[in-house]
Amino acid sequence: MVTSLVVLYGNTIVLYRVPLTWSRWWCKRAHAGLLFVAMVLSVLGVCAAFDFHTANNIPHLYSLHSWTGISTVALFTLQWFVGLCAFLLPWTPLAFRARLKPLHIWMGIAIFILSLITSLSGINEKLLNGSNTKPYTALPAEALFANSLGIAVVIFGLLVLKLLSSQKWKNPESEIETDRQKTGAKLFSLMKLPSGSLGHLENRLFGEEKVNATMSLVLCQQ
Repeated sequence: MVTSLVVLYGNTIVLYRVPLTWSRWWCKRAHAGLLFVAMVLSVLGVCAAFDFHTANNIPHLYSLHSWTGISTVALFTLQWFVGLCAFLLPWTPLAFRARLKPLHIWMGIAIFILSLITSLSGINEKLLNGSNTKPYTALPAEALFANSLGIAVVIFGLLVLKLLSSQKWKNPESEIETDRQKTGAKLFSLMKLPSGSLGHLENRLFGEEKVNATMSLVLCQQ
């Protein structure tokens, strides 16, 4: 689960933030493909956890770790399918993409944070309930390993969140596509205006965007 929901997922969501020479087309497909692998691994991890609990007569879904884990995997799966339909299918309207993109980014970060919480709570739960040698307070070798893994998860999570929040690491092509989607969404809304309603248009737009959108509307009406 750490491999899928933390390492693979974390590296995938910063794919647009690293200085790659890939085109936007390849970044999208690599992003979706790696997330699909992470999703499959996370679902397999959930199935393995249920099988382990069944084989050892352990109740299902009783802990905070299990609740956050199921929620994370469910949200992750929903996020992937919505992202596939919205951003990879060519017939999806640009207006819909522009409106969905902020929510898609926010949900991606929220799912990553939930993944960190789930991983850390799972490590702690395993140490408190699963040791067969020495108690956790004696700090056996497995406790040292688990504590070190938890610290590594925290450091990795902080680095990913830092990259996501830093503007200087943002791919310029992302800004270009965002502007294109916003322009498409605005023009889509302008097409719904009745003929001769440029006065309402001037109240809704400003600066250079007003000039560009007004010219586009005039051309559409010709």
